[in-house]
Amino acid sequence: MRQRAADTATTESVARTEEHVRCRLTGVVRDFQLVLFEQGLILRGHARTYHAKQLAQHAVMEATSLAIWVNEIEVSYHRNTRSSTFRDGRVASVRLPDIGGCDNGRE
Repeated sequence: MRQRAADTATTESVARTEEHVRCRLTGVVRDFQLVLFEQGLILRGHARTYHAKQLAQHAVMEATSLAIWVNEIEVSYHRNTRSSTFRDGRVASVRLPDIGGCDNGRE
């Protein structure tokens, strides 16, 4: 019974940590998730740069004492960019906005 209560507390703290990091990194990491695995965490999501991936990992490390087993955040420059090619061969890229439900700065 005591183990079940500890598991529930850990699951709730992971959910709070995930929401905290998601709000802190709005626009930096998309589809961010924390997965609880054997008393540690797996980070998942999509980032445009390796720096953004590193920022997410450090935000999690600051927010919780659980070990990070694996950082599976994918780095892909074109994940949230739309490009158009003009007739003369020029390429224009537009960064699509990251729609988030967080009120940054209001915590």
